[in-house]
Amino acid sequence: MSTVSLDEFLKPFSAALGRDEAPEQVESIDVQNSVQFIVSRAMAPAQIEEKFIDEVKKIGVLVKCCAPGQEASAVVEEVRRLDAANRTVLYAADAWADECGLPAALEAAGLDSVRWDASKGRDAIQEAAHLDVGVTFAYGAIAETGSVVQCSSEASGRSVCTIPPCHIAVVKRSKLFARMGELLDDLQGTYGADMPSNVSVISGPSATADIELVRVVGVHGPVHTAVIMVED
Repeated sequence: MSTVSLDEFLKPFSAALGRDEAPEQVESIDVQNSVQFIVSRAMAPAQIEEKFIDEVKKIGVLVKCCAPGQEASAVVEEVRRLDAANRTVLYAADAWADECGLPAALEAAGLDSVRWDASKGRDAIQEAAHLDVGVTFAYGAIAETGSVVQCSSEASGRSVCTIPPCHIAVVKRSKLFARMGELLDDLQGTYGADMPSNVSVISGPSATADIELVRVVGVHGPVHTAVIMVED
């Protein structure tokens, strides 16, 4: 256990800042008026969308925009584009899936599909491991990092977006935020103290550069990812 006092620990930092001793009080940073917040608040919706598209392209994610009601056809088109062996689809049991007619569209396209069923327990997870594409309906997206935010629930378990080698996320344009903080505020307003058990911030396909800084894709999750942006 260290025997260095707090004053002794802080002395080198104070000296580097040109002080003889550590200040007794530190003035709080006005985070809300920092440069990044000022810039993000000044961005128009079109600029936020442009920023999101630019960022997802950097991390190898395809983004497709569609009109309301066209989500199902956009998903089918993307499933066909992805290099999936048999193109079997696992989709979240979300009300949005039914509203946009996704089950019928998948069937009409001749694609084998499975609806997520949390009541199956571990069997549902094992089933996900044998399917090619997971389709989710995301809570929102973050332009600054090109991320999709996925809330886990009985209707949309984590397995849908993490186990199949391909992941397609459908998200509404109205839920596209400039920064992480804005999305977190929105989550707090939506759920309050009853937050989801898991909130995933997904920034492109699974990847790592731990070994000699060589980027390897698909280490522990989807290799191919795509975003369907619905212009609501």
